[in-house]
Amino acid sequence: LAADQELRKLALLGDPASGDGGAVRAGFADSARFDVFRLSDAALAGESARALRVLAGLRSEGTEPTLVLWALIKALRDLGAAVLAPGAAGGWRRSSAALEAAVSRCPRLSFASLMLRAGRADRMIKGRLHGDPWDEMALLAVELCARPALPTPQSMFQ
Repeated sequence: LAADQELRKLALLGDPASGDGGAVRAGFADSARFDVFRLSDAALAGESARALRVLAGLRSEGTEPTLVLWALIKALRDLGAAVLAPGAAGGWRRSSAALEAAVSRCPRLSFASLMLRAGRADRMIKGRLHGDPWDEMALLAVELCARPALPTPQSMFQ
């Protein structure tokens, strides 16, 4: 299906014999921008604007919400593993910078609330809960991007 869509897009871009490779490259670059791993990498890196842009692109391209949610949950699990076993040999596909950024924010992240949000999105995808799973996944991505909160007066004196 994806290959068929790309071929149709190339046909719309014009005659390949015209030598206009720029339009073809731009078309491929645009479609290559949005994949589920870029979404989870942006969320782990704390880049909420980029994460939401990629999520919107995935939605507009017709990506299955189940796949998108899987990628976000995988990011949560990778983060949890990195926090619980920081030096363990893992084999994450993640860029270490994105994972390190997420680990540095981890004390302010609530894994329980993030997993509850993921569960809500899952139930919405399955039709067991009313709501838009894309909105729920957007909230999940933004919460995963959370910046450390400002210290409270109580925490400053502990």
